[in-house]
Amino acid sequence: MQNLKKIRTEKKMNQLNLGMKVGVDQVSISAYELGKSYPSIQTLLKICTLFHVSCDFLLDLTDIRTPVNELIINQFTADELELLEVFRRIPQNKKERAIGILIGLSEDF
Repeated sequence: MQNLKKIRTEKKMNQLNLGMKVGVDQVSISAYELGKSYPSIQTLLKICTLFHVSCDFLLDLTDIRTPVNELIINQFTADELELLEVFRRIPQNKKERAIGILIGLSEDF
């Protein structure tokens, strides 16, 4: 979990301080950073919340720090999000019609 060490040092936080904030000892934080062990899901989520990063980032699976739900939400306007919510609730046969209507409307532009 090298990204854990990276973000911890960026935030000017030592291992002991991080451990106290998430409820584990300094030895555990050191073991996480060295790849000798992994945090419990509960601890992982606490660290993600504290640093406002995704679990994938902390687990060195991606370089993207932003949690996925924020990436998605930030790409859409409020109207687009509302359309998506409505679209998800309608039956499949009506989804096909809705897509057809939207395509027809877009051809007017």
